[in-house]
Amino acid sequence: HEITTDMFSGTAKPTIIFLGAATLTLRAIQNIPSNCAIIGAGRGITKFVMGTAGMDSFYVLDKSKIIFKHFTHTGTGSLTPGVVDTEIPIYIESASQAELNVTIEDIEITNSPQCVYVLNAANVKILNNYFHDGVADLPGDSEGYGALIQTSKRVLVQGNHFDRIPRHNIYFTAGTTHSTADGNIFNN
Repeated sequence: HEITTDMFSGTAKPTIIFLGAATLTLRAIQNIPSNCAIIGAGRGITKFVMGTAGMDSFYVLDKSKIIFKHFTHTGTGSLTPGVVDTEIPIYIESASQAELNVTIEDIEITNSPQCVYVLNAANVKILNNYFHDGVADLPGDSEGYGALIQTSKRVLVQGNHFDRIPRHNIYFTAGTTHSTADGNIFNN
């Protein structure tokens, strides 16, 4: 099955999406609204596959109370030589370090330049995920991260398994405060 439009376009009410066993090809960015949960049947059972190189999958911009749980996301693994590729499976951003209350739990992400990117947000939990086989082609650029946390606060990265991530498994940039990485496993 292919998802060719934003499933959440025009959604203003609380939304819970339960997905069973399926492989879904994403060809459009999904702009996640507030009060939303995307819950799969489990890693390897509910699968999202990136269908368009260089496109982010799930984007949260100044929205709150969001849950991502129990699915696998596979990137294209396709990089443009000499270009910073921005294919990010889960991208969380706020204009003002707003309290977003986002939880990312029991997700498997593979074959992407980045797994999770948190920018200028507050109160984000990244728990018990499996991030592996990342891709990168440029030394020193923004590719090859498991969890990149930039100028954010109160971010918890706990109990995750990072395997073969090319650059940094977890990276807290300057300006990130009151954030913790605890109990994670690293195999590179």
